[in-house]
Amino acid sequence: MIIAFYIKQEKFSESLTSTNPIRLQIDSNGSTLLFADSRIFQLGLAISGIVEIGTQVEDKLGEGKHGIVWKGKMSNGQDIAAKVMKISFDPSADQKERLMMAMTEARKLTTTDHENIVKGLGFEIGREWFMLVMKLMKETVRHKIDRAFGQRLLEKEALEILQQALEGLVYLHSLKPKPIVHRDLKCSNLLISQREVIKLGDFGLVHTISPTETGSTDPASAPKRSYGSAFWQAPEVVASSVNYVYGRKADVW
Repeated sequence: MIIAFYIKQEKFSESLTSTNPIRLQIDSNGSTLLFADSRIFQLGLAISGIVEIGTQVEDKLGEGKHGIVWKGKMSNGQDIAAKVMKISFDPSADQKERLMMAMTEARKLTTTDHENIVKGLGFEIGREWFMLVMKLMKETVRHKIDRAFGQRLLEKEALEILQQALEGLVYLHSLKPKPIVHRDLKCSNLLISQREVIKLGDFGLVHTISPTETGSTDPASAPKRSYGSAFWQAPEVVASSVNYVYGRKADVW
């Protein structure tokens, strides 16, 4: 079933500075709604109701290179997180690349289905913004460590986090016909649900590869550039600028 978000009130880019929540109507009758302010709709879950996204400081969950994440709620009471990236009508080459990454993240999060992967509810591209709606998580592993005020995690806790993260990673690496390489695994991208389940998040840098008969990465499908957070990169990722091929093993590093 195809469903679509559409702006019900003012433009989202203008509303970010207002005190009113952003309201988006979700239609679940199987039709695709196209308005002048929206161009593309791709959603993977049949849901209906009103989504309200707060725009106050306390509603801001995080901010990164690819946008701001806001806290929101659906009319059925479900808490959500909305990642919003502002775009221009005639985007630059750099912004087009970031938009393509955002589209890739949205498609992967709305089509993958695993307990240890953050669930994407849907996404939309408007003339001035891109938005990805996901289930709201309690915190990240990074936040959990920070809350400990410098104390180390217990070995049992660390092993449980690693086990669940690896289960999500094995799922991505085992997808057919093309496995997914995450490329940006770190504590701030490991999220914790309300039920204390570890989930892989931030799919902005994911890359699909074609494995060979021996299971290695086909060089033709391997990532061509070094992406990710510098201190978390595998050696082959750092060296990718000099024609080193990297694939799933880089995530394990």
